[in-house]
Amino acid sequence: MPGIYHVNTRGNDGAKTFRDVWDFAGFFTIFEEASPTFKNRFMFMANYTDEAAFDKFIKGFDLRKKVGNLTCPYLVVGGDLDELSPIKHTYELSRHVPGPVELIIYQNERHAPGRAPSAQFGPHWYSTMADWLAARVRDQKPLEKNRFLFVRSSGQVEERAMP
Repeated sequence: MPGIYHVNTRGNDGAKTFRDVWDFAGFFTIFEEASPTFKNRFMFMANYTDEAAFDKFIKGFDLRKKVGNLTCPYLVVGGDLDELSPIKHTYELSRHVPGPVELIIYQNERHAPGRAPSAQFGPHWYSTMADWLAARVRDQKPLEKNRFLFVRSSGQVEERAMP
């Protein structure tokens, strides 16, 4: 089950809104096996101080039910070997987004891109996100269609059918 959660909204009106959503599959891995700071930060963002109450809240949380109202462009930059949010969950979540979706997935990369050859030889992930956001917000260039870009270990970028 895809989960939450990092939603940032920037801009003053619907036409200039950008949302960056990171999903975590089922929350068990991210909250119980990863760094304890993950759970602490999510509790803070959700305004929980009691861990048992937060666990009850998050158990029924399903981001697939939330993204159906997302109309602004949705960008996912990630790795196909993400240990915290398996790529199959990212693909599933993106199918529930009605607005335009762009997936940029780096081959043999984990949760935080940057170390694998695909991230070293391909487009720099951070610059790619900045350029994408600038095109949407500053230039007001709409994302016209769904797009899936796969960055191979050689750095070559392939446009593929949406998963």
